Amino acid sequence: MSPSRVRLLIAVHKNEDISTEQFRDYWQNTHSKIFLGASIVKRNILRYEQMYVNEEIRSLVRTLGFRAMDCDGLVMYEAESFAKIADVFLDTEFIRDVITSEMRFVDRDRAQVIPVDFISFLDLP
Repeated sequence: MSPSRVRLLIAVHKNEDISTEQFRDYWQNTHSKIFLGASIVKRNILRYEQMYVNEEIRSLVRTLGFRAMDCDGLVMYEAESFAKIADVFLDTEFIRDVITSEMRFVDRDRAQVIPVDFISFLDLP
């Protein structure tokens, strides 16, 4: 069965020179608007989510013996194909505006990309 949609997850790390609060505030209130304003995003991305690591729960998970990812957050892009997601990252407007904004708060060298096909079995409101 081929997926009707795909997702790209990226584990992100904040720049060392900003606080966690600054990272979250900029990502949520400034960068998201820049991202959503890009023409290629409006054409190609069907879903965009930001996920912030809960430090309290991460500590609890570790005390239970599990390994917890070492990142400050995750971003999820959903599209009809990986080609459509790739087109976003290659777009000149996106590079000029979105990547420039991203460099203000994210350590791009530490990002980890996870491309996934998915099938939803349960999706309650």
